[in-house]
Amino acid sequence: MKIIYLGPCDRVNVAPHGEHFRDQVKEYPDAFAAELLDTSKKQKFEVVDDGTIAKTDQKPEGMTVAELTALLEKLEIKIPARSKKADLLKLLDEHTAEPPKDDE
Repeated sequence: MKIIYLGPCDRVNVAPHGEHFRDQVKEYPDAFAAELLDTSKKQKFEVVDDGTIAKTDQKPEGMTVAELTALLEKLEIKIPARSKKADLLKLLDEHTAEPPKDDE
C-alpha cells in the first residue's frame, strides 16, 4: 500500500522500514500500512490512491485474517468486533464482485 507522510516533522523513523520524509510516498506491505495508519497518533499518514481500490491474485479462502482485515479496511467495509475468518469472508463476498470474463 502506498502511504504519504504529512508531518508534522520533516521525517519520521518507521521501523523496520527506515526514514519516511514529509510529502514522500513509500510502499509498505498492506498489513503493516494498515497498522501504521491505525496506530499513528501524532504523525499524520494517508493512503495514496493509485486508482486501484483492491487487487489480489490470491483466493480469499487462502488469505490470513490479517490480510482479509487489511483488504476489507482498504475497501472501507466496516468490520464488526470479534469477527472470525468466516465472517470476514462473508463480508468480502457481500461487498465485492468478480471481474468480467473476457469473451473469446
